[in-house]
Amino acid sequence: MTPGSAAAQTVHTEHATPSGTPTVDGNCGWVSAGGHDRGIACFKASGDKFYIKDLYSDGHHVEVRGQDNVSGDGYRCWEDGGTAAGWQVCDSFWDDIAENATVSWVVSVYEGSDLLWSGPIKLSNA
Repeated sequence: MTPGSAAAQTVHTEHATPSGTPTVDGNCGWVSAGGHDRGIACFKASGDKFYIKDLYSDGHHVEVRGQDNVSGDGYRCWEDGGTAAGWQVCDSFWDDIAENATVSWVVSVYEGSDLLWSGPIKLSNA
C-alpha cells in the first residue's frame, strides 16, 4: 500500500430470513419518520445476530448497517417482505465480528439503494 492510499473495506452482507420474535436485552434501535415508526432492529451479542422488522407498510425496506472497531469490517443486513414478514434475522456474522468488539450500527429505511431515513447510531458489545 502506498502512503495516502486506503484499503477497501470488507462488508459482510446478509439477506435476513424469517425468525420468531427474538428475546433481546433492550439492545434495539428504531427509525421513525413522518410521525410513524418505520423499522426496528436489535443486536444480540450471543451469536452476533441482527434481528430486523419493518413496522410500516410503505413499500420501502429496512436495513441495518454497521462496523466493528477491531477489524473495521462493515456489516449489512436487510429485510424484504414488508410488515407481513414479521421479525427476520441475519445470523451469519458470528464468524466475522471479533469477540469483545464494539459494533456501531444504525437502522435505516431505503427505497432500492436510496437512503430515506436513519435512526440514531447504536453501540453494542459483541
